[in-house]
Amino acid sequence: LVWARVIDPGPLRPRLVWPVRIAYAASTMVVSWLLAITLVIVPHPIYGYYAALQTRPGGITALTDQQLAAGMMWVPGSIAYTITFIIGFYRWLEPDHSPRPAPAAFTT
Repeated sequence: LVWARVIDPGPLRPRLVWPVRIAYAASTMVVSWLLAITLVIVPHPIYGYYAALQTRPGGITALTDQQLAAGMMWVPGSIAYTITFIIGFYRWLEPDHSPRPAPAAFTT
């Protein structure tokens, strides 16, 4: 539902203009980055149940797994936002192709 405000989801048309869509995407990116940064700098695993497991996939610690997940949220997760910004700026700055009304005829 977050992306439905930014992209054109099929027959529905978003009501936001492109500058607002870009700002909306930027704000969601900042929230994602804040969560990723929090997961990286916390000195202990946040999810207690997963930390208490005896064995984990890959044999890594819960803290290492949390930090790897935060890195994946931060770096590859930013690719979708970067593509959104590029397309958004392109669509915002492209010329308007709507037909213009014909000028009124001069009468005397």
